[in-house]
Amino acid sequence: MNTRIHQPIIFYIALRYIFRPLTQQFSSFLFWSSTVMTAIGVMSLIVVLSVMNGFENELEKNVLQFIPHVLITNTEKKVNIGKAPLSIFNLFKDCTCITSLTISDVILNTVNNISIGVMLGINPNDFEPLGSYLMDDTSINELIGGEYRVILGKQLAEQLGVQKGDTIRLIVPSVSDVTPIGLIFSQRLFKISGIYDANSEVNTYQILVHQQDAARLMHYPDGYATGWRLFFKHPLIVHSFKQRHLLSNDLIWEDWRVHKGSIFQAMCFEKNMMSLLLSLIIMVAIFNVVVSLSILVIEKKIDIAILQTQGLKSYQIILIFIIYGLSAVILGSMLGIFLGLFLVNYLNWIIFNLHCISLYDIQIPVLVKPLQIFFIVMCSMILSFIIIIYPSYRAVLTYPTQILRHAK
Repeated sequence: MNTRIHQPIIFYIALRYIFRPLTQQFSSFLFWSSTVMTAIGVMSLIVVLSVMNGFENELEKNVLQFIPHVLITNTEKKVNIGKAPLSIFNLFKDCTCITSLTISDVILNTVNNISIGVMLGINPNDFEPLGSYLMDDTSINELIGGEYRVILGKQLAEQLGVQKGDTIRLIVPSVSDVTPIGLIFSQRLFKISGIYDANSEVNTYQILVHQQDAARLMHYPDGYATGWRLFFKHPLIVHSFKQRHLLSNDLIWEDWRVHKGSIFQAMCFEKNMMSLLLSLIIMVAIFNVVVSLSILVIEKKIDIAILQTQGLKSYQIILIFIIYGLSAVILGSMLGIFLGLFLVNYLNWIIFNLHCISLYDIQIPVLVKPLQIFFIVMCSMILSFIIIIYPSYRAVLTYPTQILRHAK
């Protein structure tokens, strides 16, 4: 009689243990429940992290897109723009644009209202991210030096009750003029030459003026500005740029984290905490795999003894149970990835049909990062592999002769 031997035999035996009826052994039920729990954990992590990535990406586009990513200045907040350290600037490979900038907090005063804002003194010939959001066919070139013109955000203009063509007074509290009646804040009347709408919070406080007019308001000498502003492709990693340490001692590096860092820190903290909590689901699933594996070793001790007497080596028996344990994590991860990507793609449709959000124009931003999914799966695999080594090793710490002698 010919007996067919399946090769490789360790995979054949491991698959036989996996795909057996649930009614036969309790360990089989634990195996598939662990698979389902792993799938739920991976799916939850993918959905939550994708939503958090989407919100982070929206914040980056709507906030960091319109403010200087880095401002290089000195302790006096006044530099000669003709003496830019170009040799150092060229080292920033991720930098997309470098322009001079005069910046200051200002008070905006009209006949009926008053507000605060941030004045950006720019050169109209340089790159300006807000230039693409001007309304009423306004051009950034309408900012002409010496004519004291200003461009406001839409919300700020509505708050002050002004429109294009009106006059507004800019007051710089940090700079004072000496007059016969004493010190007064540096101030000047500006004509509103345009309004922008960037659909961002900068609409409420950021104003544009010509760099020459801003320098005069700040009492800078000719050819001076507050510093140089730098824009980067990936502003969220400005903290990792080692080139900033090459700046001379009289220059200061100020990045967007000074004013907006708390928002992204809170977002990062929330993402990490959610990841930690959802990872506990995967941890519980992995420990269920260990329990299932331990029970299987006890149930199959006679089979193990027979395999040992038939010449199966110890490492082969260990591999059988390692394959059994890892299969739950692999199957659960694959199912979790499929369900997670499905939910992410149809998340807004699901929320809309479940009426979870009453405002129909709201779209939850999602951004799937394949490397994050790969990291989740690999961490689950590595952790499960480390944990299941011990119960798999215990399977070969038996004496086949004693087990077979007492077997019923």
